[in-house]
Amino acid sequence: MIRSFSYVFICTFFLCQPTWAQSFFTSDNYWNGKTAYEKADYDTAFKLWEESANQGDGAAQGFVAALYHGGQGIEKDYQKAMVWYKKAALQGIAQAQLGIGSLYGDGKGVEKDNVKARMWFSISLHNGNERADQYVKRIAHRMTEDEIKKADDMALAWVKANPKPKPKPITKKKSSPKATVQTTNPMDKSDLELKLTAVKDMLAKGLISKNEAAAKRKQILDQF
Repeated sequence: MIRSFSYVFICTFFLCQPTWAQSFFTSDNYWNGKTAYEKADYDTAFKLWEESANQGDGAAQGFVAALYHGGQGIEKDYQKAMVWYKKAALQGIAQAQLGIGSLYGDGKGVEKDNVKARMWFSISLHNGNERADQYVKRIAHRMTEDEIKKADDMALAWVKANPKPKPKPITKKKSSPKATVQTTNPMDKSDLELKLTAVKDMLAKGLISKNEAAAKRKQILDQF
């Protein structure tokens, strides 16, 4: 179950690379780590992403947290996962905010706390992680109305105090007046196939619904 969470976390980034994280997603560490991860060489992926995480990159910090969460490439350690999730969460990484909520909801590495779990699920949803909606609704069945209100108030206060970083523009290159303008992270055919395969795999494992899979396929094809 937890391993599935880390798998979804990382695959979500593979499928939808945020524009505000271009510096990481165009780096050798990301691409070499991605290749290693897809070959189940988690040790190499962890080392490469940890290097970027230690340099302060939020997306890389989220990757490291997910690997600690799932015990991929490193011994499973929920407390270290929480530390890295929180570093990433402060940089507006919605998937990391979902990860924090998951640890609180499951009582992994921390005392189980449904209020804090819903708070972080709500923050993740606010920051654009649509998958967090099902977590927000699911945990509500284990909470009183007062607990739900408290969690929602806490989430609102956190969002106001920690606005999401503004997107950074994607730089473009032009080698000559006649050259074709190209983004820093073009998607070639092989990358397209990898992303579509990842969606198919997630659907087969029941990690996403048919509607979510269709939406992700459309988003991937629109980027190609």
